[in-house]
Amino acid sequence: MVEFEELLELDLMHLLEAAPEVAAYRQQPVDISYPDDDALRKYTPDFEVLLTSGQFLYVEVKPQERLSDPEIARKLEAIRVQLERDEIRFEVLTCADIRRQPRLNNIRWLYRQAGTAPVTAGAADFGARRLAATGPHTIGSAHAALRGTGLDPAILILKGICACDLDHPVSFETPIHLAQENSHERFRISRRLGF
Repeated sequence: MVEFEELLELDLMHLLEAAPEVAAYRQQPVDISYPDDDALRKYTPDFEVLLTSGQFLYVEVKPQERLSDPEIARKLEAIRVQLERDEIRFEVLTCADIRRQPRLNNIRWLYRQAGTAPVTAGAADFGARRLAATGPHTIGSAHAALRGTGLDPAILILKGICACDLDHPVSFETPIHLAQENSHERFRISRRLGF
């Protein structure tokens, strides 16, 4: 069971890395004290996520079947209540949230296309302007339009500068466009989370 949770956490990290709404995150960041009947217990969330809005979010990753355990459900509710008192959002993500397909496979595909070279904000803005001037584009035609710049359209999608429909299989024929702030098309880790 632990290996399964670790793989879920790795998949969540892919999503966090690709979400423009996420400024930073860290694993097992802090210990939190919460009341549990007559005892004070400690809990360490799987992730602390800092959103670009400045809001913090603690995330627990659990396989769905573990949530039906009454003891785990009671513990998670006690933690949620304590964090709510501290004005910190708390979400429990399951396999269904994290491994929603084809979204997760699309993110993985984009990562393979994007490469590992770092991209500055200035370079990304330059790429966005070039695509705006020569569009509309598919991922393939955007790749050709960016030739010689060191940019790939996949990195612009992952940075939230460009957008495409991640709820359908992504390929070089997938249309892309410049993302609009707060657009419903911007990448979301989970529709349930709303960011």
